[in-house]
Amino acid sequence: RREAKMGCGASANVRERLDYIMLLEGEVQDLKAQRAEALQRITVSQSEKENVAVQSLRNRGQAGQARKMAVKTQQQAIVEKSYLEAQYARAKANEEQVLRELKDRKTEHELLKLEFSSAKLQHTAHVKHLERDIHILKNEKVSTVRTLTENYELILHDQLAKHRDMMEEVIEFLT
Repeated sequence: RREAKMGCGASANVRERLDYIMLLEGEVQDLKAQRAEALQRITVSQSEKENVAVQSLRNRGQAGQARKMAVKTQQQAIVEKSYLEAQYARAKANEEQVLRELKDRKTEHELLKLEFSSAKLQHTAHVKHLERDIHILKNEKVSTVRTLTENYELILHDQLAKHRDMMEEVIEFLT
């Protein structure tokens, strides 16, 4: 009834106010939508910040682990290097020992060869000396046999001559 009492001017005023309220409600709705959008962006931003923080912590943890592994790897490399150097030193010492032994063996082999050559020369000289002695003995034997034969012939001739003489004396005596 009030509207009826107010008349047409009042209804235009109410209409303006209603339009203004509607405009304000539209702006409120826009603001609410902007607010919701801003809240959503804030939530996404906070979520991204948290993800970045978590990733940063993970990266720091991984970097720490990587540093620990690098130190461990470096220490292992130092130990392996020392081990390899020790093995190399042992191998080098063994090689030098083998070379010394080889040199000693070579020297010993050369000495044995010299001793063998010396013994061979001595043997050859001894054999030649024996061959010469055998030759001399053969010559002496031949000479001795000749001498014995000549002596035997002389003695035999002498004995025959004595025997003839004695026979002549016996014959003379008997005659």
